[in-house]
Amino acid sequence: MLKKDKEINYDWLLKTRTGDKWNKLGVQRRAGVCVPLFSVYSDKSIGTGEIPDIRLLIDWCRLAGLSVLQLLPLNELGYDFSPYNSISTFALEPMYLSLSKLVDVELKPFSKAISDLSAKYSPGGDRINPEVKNAKIEMLRKIFYDASRNSLSFLKFKETNMHWLRYYALFRVIADINKGKEWMEWDVMDKYLSPSRIQKITETRSDELEFCYWVQWQLFEQLRDVSAYAKKKGVLIMGDLPFLVSRNSADVWAYKNYFKLHLSSGAPPDMYFAKGQKWGMPPYDWGNIRADHYSYIRSRLKYAENFYDMYRIDHFVGLFRFGQLMLMLH
Repeated sequence: MLKKDKEINYDWLLKTRTGDKWNKLGVQRRAGVCVPLFSVYSDKSIGTGEIPDIRLLIDWCRLAGLSVLQLLPLNELGYDFSPYNSISTFALEPMYLSLSKLVDVELKPFSKAISDLSAKYSPGGDRINPEVKNAKIEMLRKIFYDASRNSLSFLKFKETNMHWLRYYALFRVIADINKGKEWMEWDVMDKYLSPSRIQKITETRSDELEFCYWVQWQLFEQLRDVSAYAKKKGVLIMGDLPFLVSRNSADVWAYKNYFKLHLSSGAPPDMYFAKGQKWGMPPYDWGNIRADHYSYIRSRLKYAENFYDMYRIDHFVGLFRFGQLMLMLH
């Protein structure tokens, strides 16, 4: 028979190698729930669940006696709409942005258009209409051109995150120039950017780059606001961080030396897949990542800390398998 929770002493966890993390979270038994945001929506959502809807989930967790809310990946979806095949390990998915909760903009001129969009893409049903993403982005573009870009918060966001924002925005813009082709099929000048090419795109497509920054800032503000609300309510948010990243992503395009592009990740044969699995994502080149003091990995985790109290790395067994392989090779 299990002892009652009050009779179990978890203090020994504070003396482990991860003691500082347990001290931060608290040594107590917890229960939680795992949800994909796209399937949890409110009557204010447009087409899919949106970031502010997480507040309702937090309230529900409190009523149900749950203290952990795990969200499936919120990274920007890849071209196959898979949450584990994202085009960036930093950028958040614009589809989850609430148009009615944008900051530092005057929404009154757009209220009817937003209302019409809400009526056209009402949430619910068996499937998410993928068209809602493009519809939201087009609306966001109109709002962006009418909005001030001199917000101190926006300027600070760009300054703090330009190390990834720059390449993410360039990737989005150049993908548009190349009509959506994967970067491996781009012209050489785009596939392997030179400083002169970057300067030309920056000069000729400055508004498009700025729009990418602005959308990510709005997402940052909405998710950070939700994170603050969760802390106030005593609910921990667990982020789901995909271990691998899409081959056709800003990360792989910008940091080719961090990946083994001649290989493809997957899984060995098992009881479910007799022939194994081939996922397509390139494995990491840990030698190059280590030589750069793991700056890429540390930057990813540091950005995620803006929103999450803890992480789930998908999939964690892959991390250990790669680690064991590295040990064998050395």
